[in-house]
Amino acid sequence: MADGKVNVIYEDNHIIVVEKPRNILVQADDTNDIDLLTLVKNY
Repeated sequence: MADGKVNVIYEDNHIIVVEKPRNILVQADDTNDIDLLTLVKNY
């Protein structure tokens, strides 16, 4: 995950299922750490 790649398990026109690695935020906060939502949007 450090390289910014997302492990996609399933994807269609309405849903995407990805593996959430441990110790990564789901949504951004004040720390400016990388978060899963941003990674998926950039996918």
